[in-house]
Amino acid sequence: MVSGQGQDHHLCDPIIPLLASRYRLILFDNRGTGKSDKPSTPYSTELFADDAITVFDTIGVEKAHIVGIPNLFP
Repeated sequence: MVSGQGQDHHLCDPIIPLLASRYRLILFDNRGTGKSDKPSTPYSTELFADDAITVFDTIGVEKAHIVGIPNLFP
C-alpha cells in the first residue's frame, strides 16, 4: 500500500481491516514522510517507485498488487 506524496502510511489505516484478512499487507513511509529519512535531494515519482522496489527486494517480495492512496490533503 502506497500513500500519496506527503502522507505517511497511516493514511491507509481505514482500509487495512478490509484487506488484512485476505492479503499480506506491506506499508512503508515514502522518503520524506513519517519515520523515513528526509534527504535534501529532489524527489520524483521515479525515485519513489525505485524506493518501493528496494523495499520489496529487501523483504523478498517477487510480485505484488499495489494499492495507491491519493494525496487527500495537498
